[in-house]
Amino acid sequence: MRRHILLTTTLTIIVFNSFPVLAASFDCHKATQPIEHLICENKTLNNYDNRLGKIYHSIRANLKKEQSKRLRRDQRTWIVERNVVCHLDVVCLIDTYEERIRKLLFLQKIVVGE
Repeated sequence: MRRHILLTTTLTIIVFNSFPVLAASFDCHKATQPIEHLICENKTLNNYDNRLGKIYHSIRANLKKEQSKRLRRDQRTWIVERNVVCHLDVVCLIDTYEERIRKLLFLQKIVVGE
């Protein structure tokens, strides 16, 4: 009986640790920065990050190589600015995500036609 419980517990730990925490646009198990941990732990921020990631990748998939590189640089700049301006302020982060999502949705309509 003990062996069965130990095996079940071990398998459960392996299975649950195989999947990223929540569904951020990045692997939460690889999060190293405090802001990344906050995004992974906060359901609202996690949802915003996931949505933004999906829109961003949808746009990049429909761009030419140079345009895609430009958008990638722009996204990296946005991440740096987000981190500097908001740090760990959840309200600021939500506002920043909402603004970025609006901009990307506008771009998505132009590029993808969605």
